[in-house]
Amino acid sequence: MGFKLNMFGYDDEELNAAILELMANPNVAVQGTLDRSQAGGVHERVILASNLANDADFYNSFVVTTSGTHQISHTKGFVLIGQGLWAEGSTNWSVSGEGTGIQLDPHKEPAPGFKAQNNTLLVSSNPVGMSRFGARLDTEHRIGLQQRAARAEKDAAAAAKTAKK
Repeated sequence: MGFKLNMFGYDDEELNAAILELMANPNVAVQGTLDRSQAGGVHERVILASNLANDADFYNSFVVTTSGTHQISHTKGFVLIGQGLWAEGSTNWSVSGEGTGIQLDPHKEPAPGFKAQNNTLLVSSNPVGMSRFGARLDTEHRIGLQQRAARAEKDAAAAAKTAKK
């Protein structure tokens, strides 16, 4: 089983806790790709620290990146491999994207004063769409890994230059 996601806005602690549970399971491979401009906020950094710390466990890989042309990584969606479910849309995983008053627990009532942006989310079990969207997520994740490796190489070269002085 596996879970792939790409997200622009990411500060939902409940969803992140569920993803951390998946990351702790050696039978689940988790691949996360998150936009660099959205990951720099104070709240986002705290949430992502736990994901990035668990990056090497089992088959997990989380990367914070930009698009292949160094713009925002604006793809939003996920693929649940082994469950035959995927979703794509404009909804950020954040308070402003999801709205206020929403609960993941179906037994809890929405909070008073519910409000939300206009967003879309297509949830589907179409295997062709899932395959194509999964391939898109793989491509964007690979770009992020390449960017991370290039940054690490650049940082190592700068450290070596500083050490020679």
